[in-house]
Amino acid sequence: MLRCKSRVCWSVVLSLKLASVTDLIVWCDVVCRVVCTAPHRLRLSFFLCRTVDGTSYLVADFTLQCGSEEWNKYLPLAIVAVLVYPIGIPCALFIALYRVRRRLKHPHVQMSYGLAYEAYLNEYWWWELIDMTQKLFLTSLLGFFPASAQCGVGMTVCILYLLALLIADPYVRRIDDRLCCTVEVSHSLSSQPASL
Repeated sequence: MLRCKSRVCWSVVLSLKLASVTDLIVWCDVVCRVVCTAPHRLRLSFFLCRTVDGTSYLVADFTLQCGSEEWNKYLPLAIVAVLVYPIGIPCALFIALYRVRRRLKHPHVQMSYGLAYEAYLNEYWWWELIDMTQKLFLTSLLGFFPASAQCGVGMTVCILYLLALLIADPYVRRIDDRLCCTVEVSHSLSSQPASL
């Protein structure tokens, strides 16, 4: 669930003067990622259950049985939360960027969407979405794999993303390419001992 934990968060949300739906999408993403700290994991963890002695329990709270009356009470809210944030915002951002992909240098487009694409070369206007997908996978979806396979799968995703970075070279600044590659090498190496 999205929760603003401070007055600063709500003051930012309420003080926005949005000119269009575009601004709403970009600001939603920024506020949810930065100010309100609402990670994908909270939404998707509602669906992560483990079976113990024939009974399925929610991993985030082993006092709650998956499929129970109390769990089912929150199911519609969890489904909406997943559809809105981890799926809805990236899809809306992709659609919005796709519509303006040929006008990326236009000042109005830069003001509206620049946060999502300016770090990348023009032909890689969509790279932020790849980055978001990789982070979603590593922080949230990896938990749905068996515990014995999580490190290997995580390392594979990191290596594939690293290869994509090396081949595409998507950033405008070379230092950003190098920094991102260094981070991915670090992620890969940190998961390697656990996978052995």
